[in-house]
Amino acid sequence: MVNGAPRPDLAGCEDVDLMATPYTNTPPLAAHPLAPGEERTLRVAWVRFPDLEVQAVEQQYKRLDSGTGAKRYRYRNFASGFVGELSADDEELVVAYGPWVRR
Repeated sequence: MVNGAPRPDLAGCEDVDLMATPYTNTPPLAAHPLAPGEERTLRVAWVRFPDLEVQAVEQQYKRLDSGTGAKRYRYRNFASGFVGELSADDEELVVAYGPWVRR
């Protein structure tokens, strides 16, 4: 639902991704932990900024680390073509996202 109205085009979306914050990568990582080398594609409601357009998109996470040290993931948004790398702590809370974000 968006503004109280059904959005059939968003059916099957598993999560919400706000373009302006790396935090929204945390829930999908925590809900479905990945083993080293494993990847997962999911459908999400992607909220673009600044226009607040909401669209369903396919996103993919691939775990890049070997299982020792910091968890590292490759994130891909198929709609925009954006690919980035992020790091997460033991609870899957994003602690770094490319050169833009550091906790």
